[in-house]
Amino acid sequence: MQHLGEQFQRGDFSSFAGARLDLSVPIKEEVLLQAAQEATSRGGPARVTGLSIHANNQVEMHLEVEKWGLKQALSTTLEVERNLGFPDAPRLVLWLPPAQAWLGGILQVLSGTFGLGAGVLHAKGRQITLDFAAGAPDDNARALLKAVKWAEIDSLEGRLILNARLEMDEPQPQIPPQVRKDFP
Repeated sequence: MQHLGEQFQRGDFSSFAGARLDLSVPIKEEVLLQAAQEATSRGGPARVTGLSIHANNQVEMHLEVEKWGLKQALSTTLEVERNLGFPDAPRLVLWLPPAQAWLGGILQVLSGTFGLGAGVLHAKGRQITLDFAAGAPDDNARALLKAVKWAEIDSLEGRLILNARLEMDEPQPQIPPQVRKDFP
């Protein structure tokens, strides 16, 4: 069992070839808040200070932005798009309320100028997109993303529900390189 666990951690799913897993994973808002705070505590100008998950894929987020000695607290309610785009374009899409579309412009400037989520976070108008493939930290994470064939998000008060299907592809046979037969 330990060997299988080690293989999985290395991103080697060959022992699981043909496996199909349907998952429904509830994630409490405290866990998401901690992850968001860790992601924004790496020296960037924005920091998540609060997060509340509501029904109907609504997330209330509290941010603190500090740059050049100026500090501003911001709050917004984001709508989380249900479909996560797997397997073709794995991403999380968030929508700002129409009255706060200007926040998308600020996020775009922060991501371009200060590297906040560079390559991972894209903001345009009211839409904020987090690109999972660009944010995958290593080959293991990329291999796991490749295994996700479908995923969506639902929410209840205080928790986000991740529904997903993982399928471990059959390994492709390795074809040996051509060996020249015209040697004397």
